Amino acid sequence: MSEVNATIKPTVHLNGTSAGSLVEQYNTAARAVWTALREVEGAGPNQRDYYPQGDLAWTRAKAQHDVRVQALRRVVNELREIADYVSEQQSERDHQRHVAPTMDALEDAAGQGRR
Repeated sequence: MSEVNATIKPTVHLNGTSAGSLVEQYNTAARAVWTALREVEGAGPNQRDYYPQGDLAWTRAKAQHDVRVQALRRVVNELREIADYVSEQQSERDHQRHVAPTMDALEDAAGQGRR
């Protein structure tokens, strides 16, 4: 995906929505679109409903249907990508919170040992 079309993702920070809420919102949305995707896939065109319109009608209807299905798949994938990104941000923040105090303690101990 080019940078111009890259999905812009939220940044988890103290003044924003919590990571947990963001992940829940995006996962809920992804599940809803996934359900819609399954319904749209099941509503695909049947050739018997198009032949009276001519030879190309079903082919065009099928191509249009495929575009709709792909659009929904793209949305599901983007929503999952955003949820995963937010979750990874939170995991990194959690890791830094646990590592930083440990490193500070090690530096303090090393500093005290040199005095």
